[in-house]
Amino acid sequence: MTGSSKIGPVCLPNAGLNITAPETFWVTFYGQITNGDSRFLYLVEAQVSLTDSAECNSSMAYDGKISQDMLCTRQMKAEDRRCHSDSGGPLVSFRDGLWWFVGDSIWPENCSVQSKPGVYGDITHFLDWIYYQMKKHQES
Repeated sequence: MTGSSKIGPVCLPNAGLNITAPETFWVTFYGQITNGDSRFLYLVEAQVSLTDSAECNSSMAYDGKISQDMLCTRQMKAEDRRCHSDSGGPLVSFRDGLWWFVGDSIWPENCSVQSKPGVYGDITHFLDWIYYQMKKHQES
């Protein structure tokens, strides 16, 4: 199922997928334009790079709140720094001709705190649960 030629499915990663900083990924989220009383949503994409968990856990960022099942990112271009708060929004990687779903937004970048990275759940840590849910709902 696709909404346009630029929107399509992504693959779940294999267990043990090696994800290391400063690897590059893509995020998508909804931006909005307000025109008088009307508000219009549009899909935005931005390239991000993975940051080291030690940097993300520093006192200047999340002060030790980042666990092993989380990934941290920074947007790569200044013009891509937009306020977004799409919890659950995807973090994807393009490898071997396929798009891979590697993370889902937990704590998005925040306009008021420019120095804090975006935080994503690392999908590889939740594969057992995801496959269990898929099987459970396939049978019903």
